[in-house]
Amino acid sequence: MMRVLTKETPVGKYTQGSIFNCLQVSDGSAQFGIIVTARCDIAQQKTRPLVCLPIYQLSEWMQKRGNAEVADQSSSAIKNLVSEILEKYEISKVAIEIYGFDKALEILDQKSVKVQDRLKLEDLEGFIKKKEITTKNKIIKENRKKYLEAIIKNTRNDTFFLERIIHDSEPPKGYVVDLSEPICISKKTLGEISKGLEHVKYEREKDTSYKNIIVRPNEQACFISTLVSPHVELLLQRFSHLYSRVGTQDISKDDLAIVRRLYEIE
Repeated sequence: MMRVLTKETPVGKYTQGSIFNCLQVSDGSAQFGIIVTARCDIAQQKTRPLVCLPIYQLSEWMQKRGNAEVADQSSSAIKNLVSEILEKYEISKVAIEIYGFDKALEILDQKSVKVQDRLKLEDLEGFIKKKEITTKNKIIKENRKKYLEAIIKNTRNDTFFLERIIHDSEPPKGYVVDLSEPICISKKTLGEISKGLEHVKYEREKDTSYKNIIVRPNEQACFISTLVSPHVELLLQRFSHLYSRVGTQDISKDDLAIVRRLYEIE
């Protein structure tokens, strides 16, 4: 049964969980954003900015972040695979790094490389040259599958997955809330967005009033929906948990020994 995730956001209103477009993220692109500041802080009209999180369509998340992470996860195993093929023909495992991919293939051809070995390397050309993960290689395909499943099943601690964010009739495209990049937006700006912020008005004050917002020509920044309970509370819980974790250096062994002797617990 399809779950209900969002409801319509009334014009001129917004609250915790309200989703809007035109949020500027760290790479300079415009993404959807969602307010995570507590409802009570919004209702009390405090002057401090509200905290928002970026939302990426899953396909764009993979292009910007996911594919590179999958490549990093696969790098060591692929390097070992390539080294095994090269060393089979008594070629240095760093031949590709020294001579380049194409020259290394020429050297292999001179040594009568087996067709299946050459095909394996050809399939990895994009990965070796540009870290592309479009390949038939089982290692990369499996790591990509695991990565996507971790996002969709919400087992990562730095992302929150939603299948749709606009309305219930929207096809499930998949969206990723980035818990690791909180962005502050002023109440004045969110108030303007709640009424529909046109490019003409944005352009006049984009460097002062509308920080962290991008409205391009013929566009309008506006709220598109609001994430409903209990999903919005779960999102806030996940976000809070990510930032409530505190890592500290362990007490030194010498200091620990002194304290233990002091309190006679040796």
